[in-house]
Amino acid sequence: MMGGMSGGHGSDGGVQAAALVAGIAAIFACWPLVRTLIPVESQFAFADLVREHWAHREALEPWLSRRWAWLALHRYPLWFTLATLPGIMAVAIVQGIAKRTAWPLLLAPLGWIGGGGIGYLLYRDFQSVSWPAAVIMPATFAFLGGAVGARLAAT
Repeated sequence: MMGGMSGGHGSDGGVQAAALVAGIAAIFACWPLVRTLIPVESQFAFADLVREHWAHREALEPWLSRRWAWLALHRYPLWFTLATLPGIMAVAIVQGIAKRTAWPLLLAPLGWIGGGGIGYLLYRDFQSVSWPAAVIMPATFAFLGGAVGARLAAT
């Protein structure tokens, strides 16, 4: 019996790995475009962030809370979430090509929206616990929701 319970199609680990790599590459490749949408007064350079981490290494926790709260104040959960959309579309393209269907291209954005919505609900809850977790929550759930939507559509 081929493919076990999946109706003979099996789970191709290579396709899943290629989809993940394509998704992450698309996020990093499209970040400069998303960054152009961020108001100039809210932008920061990654090199500055690394230097700040190094400068505050002795008392990192209080600094992290202030810095990530600043990111939240400047709508970075929104910007990070928006940056995951090209990654989700890359995942959907790989899944769609592998299974010869367009369904992943239709369902991945719906999963991205649903996951992002859940992430924003968690963002509100996590603000009092951990600013870093709160800021990355919407983007993380949006990416996972879109990836799950693409994967389910491809099966």
